[in-house]
Amino acid sequence: MSLKSRLIILFFLAVHFNLLAQNGRLSGLYFDPALYYGSVWPQNKTVSYLVKDHLRAFQLNIGVSTNGTRDWHKYLHYPRLGVGYYHSNLGNDNIFGKVNAFYGTAAIKTFNSRLPVNLEHNLTAGFGFMNKSYYLHKNSLDITFGSPVNIFVQYALVVPVRITPTFEIYGGGCFTHCSVAKIVRPNYGLHMLLLRAGTRINL
Repeated sequence: MSLKSRLIILFFLAVHFNLLAQNGRLSGLYFDPALYYGSVWPQNKTVSYLVKDHLRAFQLNIGVSTNGTRDWHKYLHYPRLGVGYYHSNLGNDNIFGKVNAFYGTAAIKTFNSRLPVNLEHNLTAGFGFMNKSYYLHKNSLDITFGSPVNIFVQYALVVPVRITPTFEIYGGGCFTHCSVAKIVRPNYGLHMLLLRAGTRINL
């Protein structure tokens, strides 16, 4: 899928969320771009020697804030719900290739959402699409991904700092995992430990 196609998908999702906000079901459209830097932590040591590079990634999340119409909105300090796109290398472009992931995400603050500084949990789950996977005759060393489509999950713990009523910056740590959960073989999957820094623009 080309970059243009990904951006078109995200644009239409943004329009959809904006319509939900205008209908009063949810409120506060936001955009959340971020950069990552980190390392691969292989599930299986037999592929550790294949990891050559550090990880560099970027993401773009879009979504809406909950508005208090349900009790759980208040209990969870008005979490933000959305969808997003993530792109990253995987430590060895020649063997592991790169991943493009599409997912649903939730950002839940630990303390009162009105505080200027908070502690936020970011929960993400979706699907990662690998441009390389195991193939007996062409890529037999890539025993980490037996399928080009994988489960993509991520947990990030970040500290958001509100600069203005509509603009936040944040930074923190992130754990990411890609695998097919042993549905196909070979599939060792990869863990990734990353630092994450980004901004959030609330409309």
